[in-house]
Amino acid sequence: WGEANDLLLGGVSSGQAVSVNVGGVTYLRWQAPSGTTIQKIAMGYSGGGVVFVLLSNNEIYYWGSTHGVGGTLNQVPPTRLETASSVPFLAKDISSGRGPILHCAVGLDNKVYCWGLDALGSGSF
Repeated sequence: WGEANDLLLGGVSSGQAVSVNVGGVTYLRWQAPSGTTIQKIAMGYSGGGVVFVLLSNNEIYYWGSTHGVGGTLNQVPPTRLETASSVPFLAKDISSGRGPILHCAVGLDNKVYCWGLDALGSGSF
């Protein structure tokens, strides 16, 4: 919950997300893909609220108002984080912050990968 305008899960047709209003407060519920469990959640600010979820299969999903890979501001539905070649990015850990509008993950290769706003030099993955 919070400022749901930034964290809306709009554009979802797979039935994975439900937005419920209770007493004027919007709660968002997201179901992890079949066969996976949620291992970690990281929330940050990237021109609006953004949520990152690390799954048991090491994939990362994200949604909200986010400066994604490439640095453009988007209101995105739950989306799997992928490399430039459309391969799922696999990680051991995730972090999201406000500072320089930067998000980071530790890859399975033990290297740190970061992305964010191009204007600050962090838009590339």
